[in-house]
Amino acid sequence: MITARNEEKLHQLARDLMNLYKITIHVIPQDLALPNAAEELYKKCQDKNLRINLLINDAGIGLISEFESQDLNKIQEMIFINILALTKLCYLFLPQLKENHGAILNVASQASFEPTPYMAAYGATKAYVLSFTQALRVELQDTDVEVTALCPGPTYTNFFKRANTTSHVIQFKFRQPAEVVEEAIKGLESGKAITMPGWENNLWTFMTRFMPRSALAKVSQFMVNKK
Repeated sequence: MITARNEEKLHQLARDLMNLYKITIHVIPQDLALPNAAEELYKKCQDKNLRINLLINDAGIGLISEFESQDLNKIQEMIFINILALTKLCYLFLPQLKENHGAILNVASQASFEPTPYMAAYGATKAYVLSFTQALRVELQDTDVEVTALCPGPTYTNFFKRANTTSHVIQFKFRQPAEVVEEAIKGLESGKAITMPGWENNLWTFMTRFMPRSALAKVSQFMVNKK
């Protein structure tokens, strides 16, 4: 089952995947920015008698600019999608996942590990995702449910187009989506708590453990600097 707000793109993706892998895919359009979106999605799955054994929370949006210049409604939408919908979906589907010996993959970010000027609210939402996922993993350690946080750096998707990067330059190395997906699958299969594609990202994240938060914020400011 796949879900997103754009029904046309969902059906196209489903057709491509079914032709490639010869599998059945259920398309359930849902705008996860709406207050009761998670509950509605869960009910639709129940109505279709779908039993979920792998929950991938990869829906997310970002905003890149000075905080005070960002649209407050878009900030709220980002918090609803990145935090509230993800948390609710984990809560609602967890009983099924425990019954089916399933797994949860929550997509956090490299930005989960440090303050991120010009992406202040976004980075904070992803810090929540990482903390929540790590805590949930420990709670479920005596069950058969695997819980992993995927923390990619910049990836060639529509994320940055939607985030409005016209006024800022991202100084990190970008990766292809296929590479990130491959690392995510490896992380799930090996039972990793955190999966981070790219040795550079892993090295930088390791270094953040030894730096003051104030210094991290300054380095992040340089990495997402103005044009």
